Amino acid sequence: MSDPHPAPLGTLGRRVRDARTHVSERRHGLTGHAGHIEFAHAQRDLWQALEAYVSKLELEGLPVPRTIRSELQLHRELFSRR
Repeated sequence: MSDPHPAPLGTLGRRVRDARTHVSERRHGLTGHAGHIEFAHAQRDLWQALEAYVSKLELEGLPVPRTIRSELQLHRELFSRR
């Protein structure tokens, strides 16, 4: 079911930035099984943030930057294998 009041593009962009920061922190800050689980959750959050951001860009008829499209494709491939 789609959100009847989608978040503004700026909010979605901040979510992507924050999710990237979270992934980086988890990549470098945690070890062991718990660290691996938290890193996987952070990656999934980033994937979801990218999906929402790209959907909003497309909904608004705006171009999706190549780097964003590539990053999203990478995450789609990562999570299709899990």
